Amino acid sequence: IGCATGYDYDAQQLYYRATLLAGKTYTVTVTPQGWDAVIYAFNDLSCTAANINTECAALVEDSGTDGQAEVLKVTPTVTKDYLFAVDAWSLTDFGAFSLSFAW
Repeated sequence: IGCATGYDYDAQQLYYRATLLAGKTYTVTVTPQGWDAVIYAFNDLSCTAANINTECAALVEDSGTDGQAEVLKVTPTVTKDYLFAVDAWSLTDFGAFSLSFAW
């Protein structure tokens, strides 16, 4: 998965599902402990292998480096379920992290 960033996120992903309400702005923060995380989201839960990279292209955050938080802001126009993924660029890049949702 690359989410149109130019990178391939090859690590094992952890997925979290949340219902987001229309018109609210949500701040989703992942803070890794000593590794370089990425967070991305899908608002179409019927993603396929053919369209997965375009589905998360607008909802990805990967500006931090080792141990730095990644902060993704999402403002849905309709109330619906979103799928959030915590990932990394390498199979060997993983570890403990905290994940928070604020609105």
